[in-house]
Amino acid sequence: MKKPLITVPALLIIFSYCSNKKKNDYFPVLAFLQSQVKHVDTSLYPIIKIIREDSVADTLFLKRENFRNEVQEFLSIPDLTLEKYTSRFEETKNYDPEINRAVFSYYPKSDKQEIRRQEVTIIPSADGTNKVRSVYIEKRTEKKDSTVIKRLNWLVNESCLIITLIQKNNAPDKVYQTEIVWNRPAETDQ
Repeated sequence: MKKPLITVPALLIIFSYCSNKKKNDYFPVLAFLQSQVKHVDTSLYPIIKIIREDSVADTLFLKRENFRNEVQEFLSIPDLTLEKYTSRFEETKNYDPEINRAVFSYYPKSDKQEIRRQEVTIIPSADGTNKVRSVYIEKRTEKKDSTVIKRLNWLVNESCLIITLIQKNNAPDKVYQTEIVWNRPAETDQ
């Protein structure tokens, strides 16, 4: 009976591959948001879109098939769990016992990154069933004549908010808000 023979070079390649792989324990923000979108895509929730510009607001029902496109800002973020981003961002973890919240924050090491901040707020529990409460993302894009800042806030299993601030030279700032609600409880203690 023949046994498979692993050569020394093959073992060296396998060993070097395994040892070069950095352990990355960043929270998988993109994968989490993708799972949230998939949940809404397959749910029966009524989806409401609220658009605010200056002091004017407009509310409309959003078709389920348009939901993914409306939240594309959240799905287009880089996946910080990938090794190529690990060296570009740093993680901080904080816990506030007074409000029982843990916050995982990710900041770029250089100003060249479009993502300026990602924060995941978690409600820890004694039984180990920690709940993600929200995800906050801040993006900044510099253009020739303007700066565009986007603040994205995802309330888990409830809604999301996209605030776009456009700053142009010698012009007043413009602020646009798009809120999409699918399962917001009437009152919440969170």
